[in-house]
Amino acid sequence: MQAANIVDINVQNFQQVILEGSQQQPVVIEFWAEGHEPCVEVAASLHKIALEYADHFTLARINCAVEQQIAMQFGVQALPTVAVFKDGQGVDGLVGPQPEAALREMIEKFLPKEHETLLGQARQLLGMGQFNEALPLLARAHELAPEIAEIKLALADASIQAGRLDLASDLLNSIGLADQNSDYQALCSALEIKQQAADSPEIRTLFEQVEQQPDNHELKLQLAAQLNEVGRAEEGLELLFNVLKKDLNALDGALKKGFMDLLAAQPAGDASAASYRRKLYSLLY
Repeated sequence: MQAANIVDINVQNFQQVILEGSQQQPVVIEFWAEGHEPCVEVAASLHKIALEYADHFTLARINCAVEQQIAMQFGVQALPTVAVFKDGQGVDGLVGPQPEAALREMIEKFLPKEHETLLGQARQLLGMGQFNEALPLLARAHELAPEIAEIKLALADASIQAGRLDLASDLLNSIGLADQNSDYQALCSALEIKQQAADSPEIRTLFEQVEQQPDNHELKLQLAAQLNEVGRAEEGLELLFNVLKKDLNALDGALKKGFMDLLAAQPAGDASAASYRRKLYSLLY
């Protein structure tokens, strides 16, 4: 059974698949003919690449021996010929036998980059209110393209919505002046409101008590838990880790357990949690 993104072209579906379809995603056109050995080799390579990128481009196959009218319309003079269509127009092509690497290089120029795909997927999740699910996708996109402000802003937005105020603050502080647009200003305002709500009287009291009783590790556990509840998990992790650096068995192991529970409560792919997890392993081993 032929893959959904591999289509045999004829006069009836030509406009829909190639001209209209290329408005949505790139269409790679393969001009071929039966019994022509170079066409067979190129077809195998294109089929392989099309399966790898099934969601990102359409492979439109034109049998020139059957669809001579279409082949003449394109002015095909040699086989195999491979052309890339985007937005209804030809944007690149190769004529004659080609190695897989050359075909792949040409096609991949017109495919979305991994960070763009991740950003698109994350935005769909954000639109459905699935902020924690969007976070690891955006974190990976940011890792792949740390210089792109659009990704930073999306990650900051998801972080605010998911209660990760520490991460959101770091991201917004890293946005350059040229990228401080209306979205940036709105996120800064949203973060400030959340931060004010997160600085509760109970948390301020616990901070004061910890300062007065620096050896009371039970208080620190309580404070770390409260900080996590209001999106200040990184502060709580740092507070507990500073104790573990001096005494790995503090509170007969209860503090280490609290630290690990706090790590487990962070969203999948959280960079801060991963960093503290590595720090803990360095103490253990």
